[in-house]
Amino acid sequence: MQKDIDNLLEWSRTWLLKFNTAKCKVMHMGYNNPGGSYTMNGAALEEIEIWNPGLKKDITTLEKVQRRATKLVPELKDLQYEERLEALGLFTLEMRRLRCDLMEVHKIMNGLEKVNADKFFQLVDEHSSTRGHNKKIFKPRLHKGLRCRKDFFTHRVIEEWNNLPQQVINALTVTSFKHELQNYWQRYGDIKASA
Repeated sequence: MQKDIDNLLEWSRTWLLKFNTAKCKVMHMGYNNPGGSYTMNGAALEEIEIWNPGLKKDITTLEKVQRRATKLVPELKDLQYEERLEALGLFTLEMRRLRCDLMEVHKIMNGLEKVNADKFFQLVDEHSSTRGHNKKIFKPRLHKGLRCRKDFFTHRVIEEWNNLPQQVINALTVTSFKHELQNYWQRYGDIKASA
């Protein structure tokens, strides 16, 4: 990876397009990621963690921001939050995070991301008698010391993914997956927004 960064820097010097090192970050993903440290122009790149709030109070605090923002639309200020979301074609922030998680799983499982799906997920044995679609992901049990992993992307998304119907899973593109997911949620009342 460091060699790739160095090659990018060489390219940027050739084309006189400088990188803003302060805005470049390292994001580690997957169970088997060695988690190396990297530099750019002699400066260590900051490592970031993808955060998805797991505590109800954090989810509520984030949602309050969108609640207030939707009240800024004068014609909608007297409507209930769910009605404002529907009028604006928005999801709750919690549903948007879930939708993004599921779209990312779709991309990983269908080879649309340049990552090895086996590094993230293990498929349920195809000979098992599970109901539903043919791309179910095995959900490992978390031992007491590893309960903090329940909010990791590779764990939190499994149950939602496994509950999707075959029609949604079979979508060939990210756009069609997003459309099928939205239709599924609307059909079964999981969301009220129409985004």
